[in-house]
Amino acid sequence: MTTFWILAGVMACVGALFVVVPLMRGPVRRDQHSRDQLNLAIRKDQLTELKSDLDAGTLSPEQFEAGRIEIEQGLLEDVAGAEAAALQASAPPARWMAYVLALALPALAVALYLQLGRMDALDPAVTAAPKGQEMAHDIGPEQLAGMVQSLADRLKAQPDDAEGWMMLGRSYAVLRDFPRSAEAYAHAYALIGDHPDVLSNYADALAMANNGAFTDQAVALVDKAVKVDPTHPKALWLAGTAAFERRNYGRALTLWTALRVGLDDGSDVANTMDANIAEVRALMGGAAPPETARVAQAAPAKKQVSGRVRVAPALAAKVDPGATLFVFAKAAQGPPMPLAILRLSAAGLPLDFTLDEGMAMVPAMSLARFDQVMVGARISKSGDATARSGDLQGLVGPVRVGATGIEVVIGEEVK
Repeated sequence: MTTFWILAGVMACVGALFVVVPLMRGPVRRDQHSRDQLNLAIRKDQLTELKSDLDAGTLSPEQFEAGRIEIEQGLLEDVAGAEAAALQASAPPARWMAYVLALALPALAVALYLQLGRMDALDPAVTAAPKGQEMAHDIGPEQLAGMVQSLADRLKAQPDDAEGWMMLGRSYAVLRDFPRSAEAYAHAYALIGDHPDVLSNYADALAMANNGAFTDQAVALVDKAVKVDPTHPKALWLAGTAAFERRNYGRALTLWTALRVGLDDGSDVANTMDANIAEVRALMGGAAPPETARVAQAAPAKKQVSGRVRVAPALAAKVDPGATLFVFAKAAQGPPMPLAILRLSAAGLPLDFTLDEGMAMVPAMSLARFDQVMVGARISKSGDATARSGDLQGLVGPVRVGATGIEVVIGEEVK
């Protein structure tokens, strides 16, 4: 419990920091309180579940500590992101704020709670159990879903709420619903204007909605973000990626080098940028340096599982092509949080899938950490992964990480 109260204190201190400044500027909108409650409820529920897994022995102290750090970074992202969205375009964020946002980007996955609620909702065995046997939480998936729906309803009634549109855009992005994410960011952009956070997030969503390829509009947005704030980490990263994608290696090198200057040596982000910069230089020179080539050859392949999802013939007539398909993997023995997750369209069934460690919601809890997993799929009529009556689902396992040819049959209807 000591760690819990320490983190609670951190939450209070960080929250106070970002509350005092807005108070000095003027009155706070009442609907901000609801969004703060949502963010804090998400983090509290995450931390409580993490602590329970540690006490149960399903998490090692090292895994717990890594997860705790991710939650803290996620809290910073939530609070700092809301504050930044309200700034005027003429006042770019301070360098330290941009740096925090860059380091906190992996923690965005935690915001999946906005749609998934409790993570074991993906487990058919749990969703089929009587309510009295479900794990009790202070904040349940229905309450979280209600809070998010309240935000969506408020945006319909108050379409000038820029911070609300930013939060909605982030939520859709981590759920991999990029068209909706781009639409939400478009609303925010119309209200806020040329702020680097808005520009870079909007560009990112547009690119991801285009199968990861930068459109002309996305390139224009992210280039404008760099002009507004030449030190903005995400803008530099995306603009460099767009340049690399279009084989403008000189510009990619310039942008990524500028990003690398602000990173701590030895950090994961710095190491990634070093590898990217080395690759660009090799492409510009025509051949990779010997050391770079040696490291590339020695790099281990990502841990993954792959296979095919199909629907049992008895349920084929009940499949709505417009429904959402979730494919996921979770530990065979361990915490219920998905280790990897995909959000697809049910119209593509039957379909092949690959889940890898890069699809983890929290980097500390990925396929790389476990030897055996359960692989499942759910067709959701509502569009979120919390099981509801009429959803179709299937689960197979345990299977070893690295397995191929896994067949997941969706053969059960949620009652």
